[in-house]
Amino acid sequence: MEKRLTLLFFFLLLSCAPVRKFQAEPGAGLEAYKKDTIALTCDVEESDERNLQMLRKAEDYQFVFEPYCPKQGTQSRREDLTRPLNIVFVLDITGSMRDSVEAVKTGALDLARKLRAHNWDVRFAAVGFADHINEFRTIPFLDAETLQRYLGNWQMVDGDDFQEAGQAGVSIALDKLKDFIRSTPERKDSRNALIYVSDAPTYAEDSVDHQDFSVDALAKRIKDSKLANLSFFYSVAETSEAQETVANAPSLVFQMEELLAKSEVMGTRLKFPLDGDVLNSFSKTYVTVVEERPEICELKSASFVSSTQQGISSKDSRSDLLPLAMQKKAASFKVSPDVKTNLYWLTITRCCKSSETSKDCPNFDVIRFQYSFSK
Repeated sequence: MEKRLTLLFFFLLLSCAPVRKFQAEPGAGLEAYKKDTIALTCDVEESDERNLQMLRKAEDYQFVFEPYCPKQGTQSRREDLTRPLNIVFVLDITGSMRDSVEAVKTGALDLARKLRAHNWDVRFAAVGFADHINEFRTIPFLDAETLQRYLGNWQMVDGDDFQEAGQAGVSIALDKLKDFIRSTPERKDSRNALIYVSDAPTYAEDSVDHQDFSVDALAKRIKDSKLANLSFFYSVAETSEAQETVANAPSLVFQMEELLAKSEVMGTRLKFPLDGDVLNSFSKTYVTVVEERPEICELKSASFVSSTQQGISSKDSRSDLLPLAMQKKAASFKVSPDVKTNLYWLTITRCCKSSETSKDCPNFDVIRFQYSFSK
């Protein structure tokens, strides 16, 4: 008898013991709700595991949300890192180049307009050369319109041989670039370009009889100039009369290729005569900058539905918890005794923007939680 009384007493103790339910910690800004309330605070992440242990056949649960959550967001912007551009035209102004120089006048202005349309900061200068070193023309660094007017005043020079003083013209162009950069410190990191236009081979600068066509001295001068970000472009004729009449006259194309290789500068061949396609030789440099910015993430939708939608009463599955959520009121649901599935999805959508008054919504945060009920 005594043994039976002991067992009865132990059974009564078990039946009076409290049933353990899911307990969620209330978050910042939320009042303390009863222990079957699920407080979805701003610091809740999708990786958090949510397991509701249903220990009875029917159980009431409640959700409560933070309507607005602060967030450290990011924004991207495209930054133009293109350096200012200094261009010197090195032009053959002998009679055979008359049409080509006219094309340069038009092409330079066309190039300038296209560069400005792409927001380039560009300045132009020019050096004209002919047969002899004492026949040079120069134009200081100017805008394209002024350069065109100056070029319009240039008179072509009738030559007395087929080879030109182009190498000396390049040397003068290098000096003009160095002087211009020295006098304008704000352009010390500029990109610099020489555009060489001619239809005849060029003799070495120190060649008295104009028969030395080597480019070694000029290549060394380009290296020694130490001009940063220097490119060399050439618009030259494929063949010339000099190749037919001067015994050792090389192709001008060959000379330019050799000059590029020995001076170790970047460059390429352009169309001859020069035209607006020269723009394709210049490309801008952009970088995407990602910056942090504070955002407010406003609750836009909240729903709680079964993964199968079977055996759920209208109170169990709630497709719109938003009205109650925005008021910080608990939205309740009930798991019915005859539930045939134990998996539910809670989906939250927040609109994240830089301020509450901003109309656009560049970023949406969608968070999904899977809740499992074990009977």
